Amino acid sequence: MLGIYYYLLKVPATWDRLSWPFDHEEFLEHLDNVRVILNALAHFSQDPVTADQIETLQGFVRVLRALDHRG
Repeated sequence: MLGIYYYLLKVPATWDRLSWPFDHEEFLEHLDNVRVILNALAHFSQDPVTADQIETLQGFVRVLRALDHRG
């Protein structure tokens, strides 16, 4: 599912319409990193989640929270 968002947000016109205060390429890189981690979890990877992966996920949550204008 995150892969779909990646391809939608990859289109410059779509990204521009959002007016998000983040670098386009950097956001896509973070989104793709999160996609890879979550995909491994969804497919029951035997590898434990690393501290770096947890930080990647937490960092992306912080980005998403910065976009949430509800509170």
